[in-house]
Amino acid sequence: MLQPLAQKRVLLVTLAICFLIITGLMFYSSQEREKEIWAEKVFNIALYPFQKALYYITAFTTDTWETLNQLAALKRENYQFRQQLSELTTKLSQLEQLKAENERLRDILQFRASSSLELIPTEVVARNPSNKSATIVIGKGKNHGFTRNM
Repeated sequence: MLQPLAQKRVLLVTLAICFLIITGLMFYSSQEREKEIWAEKVFNIALYPFQKALYYITAFTTDTWETLNQLAALKRENYQFRQQLSELTTKLSQLEQLKAENERLRDILQFRASSSLELIPTEVVARNPSNKSATIVIGKGKNHGFTRNM
């Protein structure tokens, strides 16, 4: 029985010889020729299933990796679109409020044009919550020509 160091040397020499044989066959098979040698045919037949399996594993891994990268990119893009949607929804709400205010102000202007009274625009600051008395507090006072209980 061989010593552990001797076993390692034998294994190393065997691997080196196999490497040299395979490298030589690869070099020989890479050159142009009419026929394959019998050893090349045997290696091709023997290694074909392994080459095919390795090809499919590599292709599957590559496709999976690309899919994961695409999913990550889509997730980032989706996040950006959601942010943009939120901003645009806020802007749309503001525009709808401005549109309603614009329509209300246009109605006021038409009312003002059709009235023979002098109209002073102001803002209603507070209202009486009960409907018993129609009391309101407005945002203008004596400086604008208003008096109490007008």
